[in-house]
Amino acid sequence: MAPTRARLRHPIRPLGIALVSALLLSGCGMLDWFTSEKDPHPPAELRNITPTASLTALWQTQVSKGTEGRQLKLVPALESGRLYVADAGGQIQALDARSGSLLWKQATKLRFSSGPGLGEGLLLLGTSQGELVALDASDGSERWRALLQSEILSVPGIRSGMVVVPTLDGSVYGLDARDGARRWDY
Repeated sequence: MAPTRARLRHPIRPLGIALVSALLLSGCGMLDWFTSEKDPHPPAELRNITPTASLTALWQTQVSKGTEGRQLKLVPALESGRLYVADAGGQIQALDARSGSLLWKQATKLRFSSGPGLGEGLLLLGTSQGELVALDASDGSERWRALLQSEILSVPGIRSGMVVVPTLDGSVYGLDARDGARRWDY
């Protein structure tokens, strides 16, 4: 029987390879460990700034009691001198942006979770039940509704006759701005 030749592994070799790999992967920033030089480009000293303009509140109003502790994207929308606001309880208001006077108010029984989005004469709002509601921006009357598959948390967008809205389940929908008919989903 021929003697078998045993191959001995050097115990330092795998450790050495791992150490060299770590050094190479860490990049040049590793060199800072071995030098005691200070940062050649320290941040600039902070200076006091003297304001050159002041702000004056023109008006203020409270349009809602809040979002019921939910983290919602119910941000105001501004278009053509009108400020549109919605609350989690389903109330929508249009205010004159200069005076704050109420132009119209619409109370719905919907639980809004996103919006309002604006464009092409529509005011778009999403609900936590997956409904997308399109209102006439001039008076708040309902134009159409579309039921999607999941909660709407992003502000709907509209351009060139197409309403685009992502939902919580990762889907994105394209709806016809005239009637809310689904044209595509991804």
